[in-house]
Amino acid sequence: MESFSVLRAQKISQSAETAAHNHNLRASESKTETNVNRSRSSENELLLGSRDTVKTLNQIIDDLDLKTAVRKDANRAIELVLSASPEHFYDFKKAGITREQWDELTPENYKNRMDVYWKKIARVQKHFKKDNFEKWKKDTVNWTQKEFGKNIVNLVLHMDEKTPHAHLIVTPVVDGKLTAKQFFTPITARKWQDSYSKATGLKRGISSDKKHEDKKENEVNQAKKTGYRKGYQVGYKVGQQEAKQAGKKVGAFLGSMVSSFTKRDELEQAEKDKKEAERELASERKRNAEAQAQLVKKHERELQQEQQKKATAEARYEKKKGRACLGS
Repeated sequence: MESFSVLRAQKISQSAETAAHNHNLRASESKTETNVNRSRSSENELLLGSRDTVKTLNQIIDDLDLKTAVRKDANRAIELVLSASPEHFYDFKKAGITREQWDELTPENYKNRMDVYWKKIARVQKHFKKDNFEKWKKDTVNWTQKEFGKNIVNLVLHMDEKTPHAHLIVTPVVDGKLTAKQFFTPITARKWQDSYSKATGLKRGISSDKKHEDKKENEVNQAKKTGYRKGYQVGYKVGQQEAKQAGKKVGAFLGSMVSSFTKRDELEQAEKDKKEAERELASERKRNAEAQAQLVKKHERELQQEQQKKATAEARYEKKKGRACLGS
């Protein structure tokens, strides 16, 4: 059976750097990862770089002497998972297991029977191809140093999971600049896969899309062999589940629509209340202006009356004064 190289790569956001460190260096205290056999974590190994992932990332970036600060949404790290197909590390024939059966061994399929899961894994791991493993480890270290050099943060070997693999963290530096867009592209990813395959002497792994298509094709063929009726029953069950999920999505959508309409009604009512308040304010202002005008007119009338009284009194005084002069 042919063995394949395995290489997967992804960008790591700044908010996920600590989580990546905790997983790779087994620094998390929660220890809730079901795919990790903690009794074998002591077999893990730091192959290259530092045990302090975030501190090393900061140091590499500080040494770049960038003119501007690194944006919070910039990817400062790229993570690569390096491995080989499980048959390269284990003798399935001696273990009495097929590759298909091995692939079915997942924590998801043994949720409440993890002790059984790890016992089955341990039976296969007894038939370990040590020579293949040692060569793969040496080739992986050499390839990593040659390919990424000063950009390496750390390379950590995991032996406490189902299949041996290594986590590589690198900084995406190109020509003295931090740029994940230029560092990690579909072209560079294919280049890494090709060069890693060549460095390990293994056949280049099949793309995940191709694997998915092959898996679906095998499932269809198997369904045909075991009978269309069984396939119909499985399909019916899946269809019910999907319909249920679709129903939930439709319900959520309608709920959001109702909420939207409610908010719109509330907004329209608020707008009406605002206009009504403005009309009442305008009316009040008008009433105040009219009342003020009436007060001004009343004051003017009273002032005129006072002036008339004063003039009449002055006239009477002058008249009396004239009579008095004539009598003398």
